[in-house]
Amino acid sequence: MPCRFPSASNRNAIASSRRMSSRHNGCSRMLPGLAVNRMRGSMSNQSKPYQALSIREAGFRIPRTLITSDSEAARRFIEECGGNVIFKSLSGIRSIVRRVEKNDFQRLRFLQDCPVQFQEFTAGDNFRVHVVGDKIFSTRARTEAVDYRYAEQQGFSWKCRQLRYHARSKEPA
Repeated sequence: MPCRFPSASNRNAIASSRRMSSRHNGCSRMLPGLAVNRMRGSMSNQSKPYQALSIREAGFRIPRTLITSDSEAARRFIEECGGNVIFKSLSGIRSIVRRVEKNDFQRLRFLQDCPVQFQEFTAGDNFRVHVVGDKIFSTRARTEAVDYRYAEQQGFSWKCRQLRYHARSKEPA
């Protein structure tokens, strides 16, 4: 299914936002002094598909994934996974990860306006890993919530602890 392009007024707003972001990024590279979190180092955070590919290329397993704007493809994927699927926005803006529920099927028609990433749900702990220079900082979050970042808002508790990783291992120490 072809993507729909934004209306003329939205295209102007998007173009203006991109110009401003580009100027900001350019200025931050030219200013003297220490800059923490330069844009270039965090650009991978803006693309969930890129993150998933990078994770897989590093040797980790990722859940079955479908990125689509086609409601029938989404419906088939959900059925193939036995309905055990989560979905998330593709944008670089934080969104709440949710499980697909029966009432979401009627909303699939809206995919034509906004592609979404669907993934087979994998129960278990959430891991977040950040690299600063040659140091690795990792955290394990345990909760029954689908998205640990919103666990308390959804009535769940969660526990978090720092982990240590060995440089050559893909398993927590």
